[in-house]
Amino acid sequence: SNAEIYVNHFPCLAFLSASLQLQCDKREITAHIGGEFILKCNYDTNSFRYSKKYWCRGNSRSTCESLAHSENVQNTHKSQVIDLVRRGLFVKVTNLQFGDAGMYWVGIDKIYSDIMTPAHLRYKMFATLCLTSPLSVCSSLSCPLCSFPVSASFSVSVFPSSLLLLLFSTMLLSVFWFLSVTLRKCHRQFQFD
Repeated sequence: SNAEIYVNHFPCLAFLSASLQLQCDKREITAHIGGEFILKCNYDTNSFRYSKKYWCRGNSRSTCESLAHSENVQNTHKSQVIDLVRRGLFVKVTNLQFGDAGMYWVGIDKIYSDIMTPAHLRYKMFATLCLTSPLSVCSSLSCPLCSFPVSASFSVSVFPSSLLLLLFSTMLLSVFWFLSVTLRKCHRQFQFD
């Protein structure tokens, strides 16, 4: 019957309706430690112009802890929710730290069930090493193994700080080992020429 079809598909209709009422430009946010990001969202201004908008953190809608909202202009947290109505809803987060990675939600207060959309925050770390003086000496000796910059990059999601330190230390040791082997080859080539 039509009633069964409506009941069976109601969760899909509710999700579709919510996604049309609140849409953000990103669901995955990649940022740097110490940096910031701005998330731009649009919402149904006819229905929710005067509703409170908020930014919260949690793995699910039901466990989301509010960090900032649009009715608090003097927000002391590093997160701000700025509602410019027709120009959009903006979430600005500054001074990002390792512990900030994870699942967040942009929400609009609504009777019975808030409208929410997820945003997952990840970090991008860069470690770049470029030894100019030994490499320039080697390259002047025409050693092809020495004329390169060494760089490595990796993305970090949610890791304990001790694991991050271990990964970072291992990466740096690998780079230094590779450079020492390469410089020894250049030195040997210089001695034989």
